[in-house]
Amino acid sequence: MNEMQVQKVLAANSRARIVYRDQAGEYTERVIDVQSMYRKQRDGRLYISAYCWLRNEQRTFAIDGVRYAEPAQSTVVARFPRIVARVA
Repeated sequence: MNEMQVQKVLAANSRARIVYRDQAGEYTERVIDVQSMYRKQRDGRLYISAYCWLRNEQRTFAIDGVRYAEPAQSTVVARFPRIVARVA
């Protein structure tokens, strides 16, 4: 998915299932409740402020780290290794 597709999914859905690649290069699947999207003036990158059900706390995600996003109905992280493998 490209960044615009990810933005569309996240803007249209308050809850989403994402595959996220962190700064260390690790992939995780998460269910998040999107609260806001904003661009930092310092680096020009777009970020998501969201509640992360995997970590059970508020988190900030760089949108360019989101490799896959889809609407989610549940807070359950189903652990779909095929999704993580497909985007890796």
